[in-house]
Amino acid sequence: MIMTPPPAPPQPLGQLLRRVADELHVLQRDGRALEDAIGRSILGEEPSTRETLENLQGIDLIVQTLNELGDYVGAMGEMVGDAAVLDMSAPLARISLRDLARALSGGARRSIVDEAGRVTCEVDLF
Repeated sequence: MIMTPPPAPPQPLGQLLRRVADELHVLQRDGRALEDAIGRSILGEEPSTRETLENLQGIDLIVQTLNELGDYVGAMGEMVGDAAVLDMSAPLARISLRDLARALSGGARRSIVDEAGRVTCEVDLF
């Protein structure tokens, strides 16, 4: 079933972007909780069936939310177009993941593992 979005009057772009940032921080928090649960499982803790189902549902919600936020921000980009030009040096300097910063600045992402099986960028395993 397709939900009809609530009516929304025109709003300042900065406010809209801050809301997206807030949602991304919620996803980060939820991802950390899942990371912790996976870590406990790897260390031998047996999660209950309920906890396993909650974690799987959490992963599904994160994936769906990321997709929806991507569509939302993409639509905002279409609305703004290329007329607005921003110096993104300071925001990019806040990003510690080199590949993400490269992608956001217009460059290409690199594969995490190359053809020879070597790790080519940052990987943090818990």
